[in-house]
Amino acid sequence: MTRRWKAALWSCGKRSSGKNRGTPCTPLVCFTRRGRIEALSGDTAVSQTAYPEAVRNAMTWLRENYAQSFNAVETATAVGVSPSHLRALFEKWLGESPRQFHTRYRIAQARRLLREQNLTVSEAAYHLGFHDARHFSRTFKRVTGYTPRDWRLRD
Repeated sequence: MTRRWKAALWSCGKRSSGKNRGTPCTPLVCFTRRGRIEALSGDTAVSQTAYPEAVRNAMTWLRENYAQSFNAVETATAVGVSPSHLRALFEKWLGESPRQFHTRYRIAQARRLLREQNLTVSEAAYHLGFHDARHFSRTFKRVTGYTPRDWRLRD
């Protein structure tokens, strides 16, 4: 994420002066956008204080179990809430479902693996818990806009 984009995001909600000022986002939307960045990056300062306990615990559980296929019931059971309540909490606090959080975190790990290790796409897919390299490649492209091969070549 670029520094410029982060700065724009952090200033979200501040009104500009003048006639043509834009409508700022609400504080909750602004907080949610910031939270998505910090939640995905694992920023413990925010992750440990800004979210309800169930959300913090679920984020931790999903990060620790990113190489497993997503299972809503298993995730919710691990943090002591129902799957529907966990989804509602994630939607409210992060602006995405637990499945989306899990997928984005897996792909963040994939980007790290492809950048730092000399693994084939199939090996990276297997390491991340994908049973099919084609499914991994499609998911990677949906999240990043690049195929894993193109991602590696752009660096």
